[in-house]
Amino acid sequence: VDLQRKVEERNRLLAEYKKELGQKDRHLQQHQTKLDEMLRQLSEASYQQVDLERELEHKEALLAHCMKREAEE
Repeated sequence: VDLQRKVEERNRLLAEYKKELGQKDRHLQQHQTKLDEMLRQLSEASYQQVDLERELEHKEALLAHCMKREAEE
């Protein structure tokens, strides 16, 4: 009887641990999904920053060229 009670208690604890593990796994998956999305957004922002920096360099070069031409005239 005592052994049966111990087995039932361990089975109950095991079921609780499995439930907790399942919840933690779901939370981990949710956080991983959020992290993946944030990394994608960061990557996209980096590409946009590079494009904006190129555009700025181009406009600065055009401005310098126009100012040089104006000074020559």
